[in-house]
Amino acid sequence: MFVSVAIPSAQAATTPPESPKSTTADIISKKQQNSGLQSPESRPAMWGEYAALVHTLNSPHTAFDVTLSPLLRAKYHLVRARMFAVLPWKDPRVGEDLGRCLKLDPSCIDAWNLMGQWYFENKDDDFEGFGTSNVSLAKKCFESGLLVKRNVEGLLNLAQVLRMEELVVKQMSFLKIKENLEESEKLCREALMLDEMDEKMAKCSDLFGNRGTIHQFNENYNQALIDFKKSACFDPFKSGEDNWEKIAAIHKLLVDTNNAVNAGRDVSLAQRVEESAPAPTFLMQSKELDGVEAALVPEAVGFVKRGSANAGTFLRFEIIQRVSDGLPRVFVAKDSRGVSFAASIFNTTVGIKVGDELLVGSPCAFRISLSFEENNIDFVNLRIDQPALVAINGKCVSKEEIAMVQARFENL
Repeated sequence: MFVSVAIPSAQAATTPPESPKSTTADIISKKQQNSGLQSPESRPAMWGEYAALVHTLNSPHTAFDVTLSPLLRAKYHLVRARMFAVLPWKDPRVGEDLGRCLKLDPSCIDAWNLMGQWYFENKDDDFEGFGTSNVSLAKKCFESGLLVKRNVEGLLNLAQVLRMEELVVKQMSFLKIKENLEESEKLCREALMLDEMDEKMAKCSDLFGNRGTIHQFNENYNQALIDFKKSACFDPFKSGEDNWEKIAAIHKLLVDTNNAVNAGRDVSLAQRVEESAPAPTFLMQSKELDGVEAALVPEAVGFVKRGSANAGTFLRFEIIQRVSDGLPRVFVAKDSRGVSFAASIFNTTVGIKVGDELLVGSPCAFRISLSFEENNIDFVNLRIDQPALVAINGKCVSKEEIAMVQARFENL
């Protein structure tokens, strides 16, 4: 395969572009490649497969005219970068050619997206000394391409980077993780709206599956079920079967929780309110709410803002039944007024058992209501995802018992 640029002028210049810093043969002989590929001499089959491409990439391209317009020269470097990118080792000349392309044409969206993908693929490497900051560089590339024009590829790539950022950035706050998840969901939604007439994107299994995972984490189960069903229908392979299993698991969790909450109305509290443990120091200045209904957050309040909706208050309740030990852990609880509700617990490994009294600062409760397969689900759910604001039987949750949730996503 030989790539050249046609020259409209009768006088074709023969000056080659700037030579790369190192040859492909040099690069593949180094140990910095993570793919496990060895030198050409020790891998004759692989070398034969890529020999023609490597020869083309190392050729001077005498048909290339450096007197051509910057846009045509930018396209030349984009094509070279794409060829380097298909090699089975990490070739730094991908970045070199993309850099030259973007200097010549800063509005080249394909170059911004490819550059972002290249940085993100090397997020775990100390590649050219960048290390984990490659994630930040990838974000900047995708954002730069989106500034030129909102495009589906850039939106989906940026959404994936935001979802994975917590895995490579140390000590990311829980609020930042929630903000990233919410922004990622918005980007996926925009991608669907932007390209809803595109049959390929309108039937992208991973896109719907990833968005369903975000909705499931946010406990927006109605939308999660819709997205998982679409993902399953668009993927006839193994991941499609996995989505049906996720749907069945959500159905079971909702039915079990709904039944347990209804049954909890007849369960008596193990201890009277006046015998309860006093509020710990960090809640002393907070106001105690009169039951879970006072902690209900309107549906219009976004996921990120829920945690601060009832700041300066706390809710006292007792665990009366365990429903699920999965993610999240789900219990049925009862407040001092005898109202039963579900309590979903994230981000902590602390042991909780029936009869325990919990005090939760900045409580966030919302109603889960949907119907499926002749089941009518309707109960109040208290989401507990800030364990630092939780006390169990008067004892605060320790730092060692805090464990942040990490979601898994399919690559698009």
